[in-house]
Order: sequence, then C-alpha cells, then structure tokens
Amino acid sequence: MKRILIIMLVMSFIITVKGQNKLMKDSILFQSIENEMEQPENTILNIKQKLHTNKQLKKEKELITKYLPDTIVQYTDNDTVKYIRNYNDNSNLTNELIQVWHNSSWVDDYKDTCIYDNKGNRTSITSKIWDNSSWLYFSRATYTYDTNDNKTEYIFELYLDSVWVNKNKSTYTYDTNNNQTCLISATWIDGAWLNKSKYTITYDLNNNKTSTTSEIWTNSVWKYYKKLSCIYNEENKITNELYENWTDSIWVNSSRITYDYDTINNKTITFSESWVNSNWKTKNRGTSTYDMNNNIISSLFETFKDSSWTNYYRLTFSYDDKNNQTIEMSELFEDSIWQNYDRYTYTFDDNNNCLTGSAEMWINSQWQKSSGNLVCYYDNKNDNISNWAELITLHYISKQVGVPLVILEEISNNNSLKVFPNPATKNITIEINSKNSSQTYTIYNVLGKEIYSEQVKTNNNKFEVNINNLDKGVYFIKTDNNFTKFIKK
Repeated sequence: MKRILIIMLVMSFIITVKGQNKLMKDSILFQSIENEMEQPENTILNIKQKLHTNKQLKKEKELITKYLPDTIVQYTDNDTVKYIRNYNDNSNLTNELIQVWHNSSWVDDYKDTCIYDNKGNRTSITSKIWDNSSWLYFSRATYTYDTNDNKTEYIFELYLDSVWVNKNKSTYTYDTNNNQTCLISATWIDGAWLNKSKYTITYDLNNNKTSTTSEIWTNSVWKYYKKLSCIYNEENKITNELYENWTDSIWVNSSRITYDYDTINNKTITFSESWVNSNWKTKNRGTSTYDMNNNIISSLFETFKDSSWTNYYRLTFSYDDKNNQTIEMSELFEDSIWQNYDRYTYTFDDNNNCLTGSAEMWINSQWQKSSGNLVCYYDNKNDNISNWAELITLHYISKQVGVPLVILEEISNNNSLKVFPNPATKNITIEINSKNSSQTYTIYNVLGKEIYSEQVKTNNNKFEVNINNLDKGVYFIKTDNNFTKFIKK
C-alpha cells in the first residue's frame, strides 16, 4: 500500500514538474469520462480560413516518414500480452488485435476497429472479445464533431443480449476560439440519460485556462463540487493553482500550488500548501534542475515537518546523445540516507523511437524485475505507449505520409512578417509591419497542429520568441494576419 501511495504522489509530482507526460495520448481502449477534457487541435484548414485576403495560399504535399508501432509486447508479473496494430494511409490506427500468451502460444483475446471521417476524425471504435471460437461484440464508442473538427459528443455503449445498450455520454461546447468551455457527462438509467457531472472552463485573453469548476447532478439540479483557479505570468506560464471545495454554500480553500521558473521557462520549483484551520500550512516542495539541452536531470521532493524541510523522494534522469531519456531512477530518504527505490530503463533506435522499456525495483540490495508505469515515446515524442508492466518491447513499421505544407505567396512584394535568425536554436525575433502595441502569435507544426500561442508586447514592431523547448524541424508562425515558416535546428 505504501508503494502505491508513493507512486500516485510522485507521478502527480512528475507530471507537474517535468511537463513531459502531458504528451500521453488517449488509448484506443475506453477511457474514463473525466479524462475527456481536452484542447482542440487546429488544422491547416482552420489556419487557411483565418489568413488575410491579400495573401494567396498554395497547398503542397511533402512526403515524410512516420514510424508507427505495429507490434507491442507487454510483460507483467502475471501474464504476457501482445498488441498487433494496423494503420490506414493517413497513419490512423484502424485495427488493434490483443493476444495473450497461454499454454505456449498466442491466443486471441480482444480487438478494436476504428472508423474515421474524411477529415481524419475518429468517429467510432468497436470492440469485440474472443469467445473460444468466435468474435463477440463487447462495446462501442461513437464521436461527433462540429465544423471546426471539435469533438461535440461521445457515446459509449455495451453489447448486451444482442442489443447495443447506452452506458455513458459526454457532450462538449466551445467558445469562438475553439477553447472547450463545458463538458457534461451523463449515464443511461432506466431508458433515459441522467446527468452525472459538469465541468465549466474559463479562459483569459491569451487562451490560458483560468478556472475549471466541477458540479454534480443531485436531486435534479447541478450542485457545485470543486474548483481550480489558475494565474499566469507574462510568459503565459502558470504560476499559481488554487483548489477549493464547495462547503456549506461557499467556496472553501483546500490546497494551492505555486510554480517558479528559470530564465528560459523551465519549471524549477513546485511549492504546495494545505488549508488547515483557516490558515495556509506549508506541505511539500519540489525542486528540479536541467542540463544544457533543457532536459530535466533531477527532481527533489521534500516535505515540511517540524518547521524544516525534510528529504522524502528524489528522481534522477539520464539521456543519450539525441536527448532521449534512457534512465529514470527514484530514491527514498530513509534512516537519514538515500536508498534506491525503482528504476526505468529505455532503449531507442536510430530514429529516436523507443524499442524497449523495463522496470526494476531495489530489493535485497539489488535491482530486480518489477512492474512500473512505463512510457515509451515514438514519432519524435509526439506519441507514446504507456502501460503498467515489467517490460515493453516495440516493433515499428515506416509509412510515407503526404503532409500538407501551407506556403505563403505574397501577391504584392510587401513582406510584412520577418523571422530571424532562421534557422535558429534558442530564440527567434519576429518583426512585423503593424502599429499594434501587442501581438498574438501561434506556432504550428507541419501537420497544422497548434503547438503554442501567446500574446506579447512589441518593441519597435519586434518581439522575441523562445523556441528552446521545440524539437528540431519545420514550424509555422502566424500573427494576426501574417503567416510564415521557420526552422528549429
């Protein structure tokens, strides 16, 4: 039990401090309704529609190689599971077959089939289970989208007595900036949808999430439950989180977290407090350090006890020469010394795709196999396989994918947006022909996915953008009515 509590606590800390695990994608398998809160992804089509009319756009296709896992084997204490995946020409996952190792052979267990619309939005997942000699329907998830490709409805059904039966439903609403503003989840009871929970989200002018308020459906009315409020600095980095509970018809403080950053926006300190007897009580502190490539190399977790900070837990990280994380090791501070706790080790191919992930635990003064939360990244860290296992092995296939590149052609010779230096490694300067004292810029990757957006103040029609945390490659930057590309080297 202690190990589970430690893992839950520290995994929460890792996600907060490292900021890496936010890259985890939805599994093809059913996820909980509460995890359905997500930001919409802008597409090239959305970008094109917002460009100024004095620009002419030409869409070209550039073939890039994507590496996708087609065979994944997961080893745990109790069983061995294999996932076999198939993809369509757009690299969307279409089928996943799950087999288990039984009596010295692979046995079918479960399979999923996905369908997509002509925009690449996944519209359904149908799951079947293997029953001795045939596949039987088990569950189905269906999705609907608005004209901006925002998911508006999700319905999950079970196949019972040869009939599809509703189970859960989520509905989503968005503002004019395509920010998700509301999620309502419902459960199918006695032939009708019964509300279950609601999340309402607000944003500032820079599209930073400022509050998330949850409500539960009680006696046919919505009742407040919890609220999270956020504050950001001038760099649009979150600096404060306040958690409150709805108690006796008022919001009551529960806990708060404060974040601090270095000069290049790496999160260095996470400081948490609890509300006790109408006062804030210091609780925990996390401190992180980084290498010259801005890879996190250590995280120290401390608790505040008897008016002083006490070591509790620490993490250390190692990387290869391509900045792939190869080792994550944790230690507990016990009997006034640091003692090994667990260790995750990863290997990568020449294309930076994870080949193996293994977990170990320090038992009887030596490292021994033990299940852990392994996260294996691939496709330039844009996707990952995450499972609780002792060992995960991955095999990849390569696909040539035509990626649409939007190329800006000036109808006139007036170049109103300049980027320099280009290529760049750490910072780029944007020069724009505009009288506005502030500008909102957005960075997209070559797939048209929004990477980052921020409102900044200009100085003599110029402003600086930190690109240090971007992976190497081609990106597009857009201001109000201007659009061009730059290269991170």
